Amino acid sequence: MAGMKEIIIEHPLRHMYYWNDEAKQRLADTDFYESWEPPTKEQFILTMDKYLGVVVFKSYNDAISSLRYYLRKANLQVNPDQEEIILNSMILTGWGQGYISENSDGSLISDPALREVHTIPEDMDIQEYMEREVFPNDELAWVIDQ
Repeated sequence: MAGMKEIIIEHPLRHMYYWNDEAKQRLADTDFYESWEPPTKEQFILTMDKYLGVVVFKSYNDAISSLRYYLRKANLQVNPDQEEIILNSMILTGWGQGYISENSDGSLISDPALREVHTIPEDMDIQEYMEREVFPNDELAWVIDQ
């Protein structure tokens, strides 16, 4: 395109861990319950509903430590692979939803599903464009250096 340039805009990954009906269905769609001896599926769901049903966890560490604590409290045992399946069923991600994810160095983690390519005039200042078109919707977005 003559006189135009493309810029790639990243948005931060936002997530939270939450036990709700959607999490129950995502878990049921896995082979999680097939690999379990007693306790039963019903006992597990009752425990999760009782202890985790009203809590939103903002990080993996918060979610995993609480999950382990309450499963121990209810005398339910799961292995590390099952813990991952449970947490993956509980995670919600998306635009404007949940907590911002960061790397250990504090830099934001991008959400590949939200990556956008914008075509702007070649002579337009990228920062000016971001302030006018992008930041009103997501002030934490950034441009990938090309």
